[in-house]
Amino acid sequence: MPIGYYPALESVRGELAEKYSDWMRPGASLSQQRKTQKRQEMELADLVLAPSNFVADTIRTFHPHKHVVLAPYGVDLAA
Repeated sequence: MPIGYYPALESVRGELAEKYSDWMRPGASLSQQRKTQKRQEMELADLVLAPSNFVADTIRTFHPHKHVVLAPYGVDLAA
């Protein structure tokens, strides 16, 4: 899960659009087909990898019982 679970993104995008409508350009929302695919993927997943606590939290907001593990981006140079 790279950026956050899509319903969280849509919620934030909506809030920002209301607050900064004169600043924002129209953003492309996920198609209904893509939303259905993402929802099915989440339902089928036994484990979800998230690169940050923020992303993990967006997943847990919509799927509180889903097993989420942090897998941060980057390289551990010490290892």
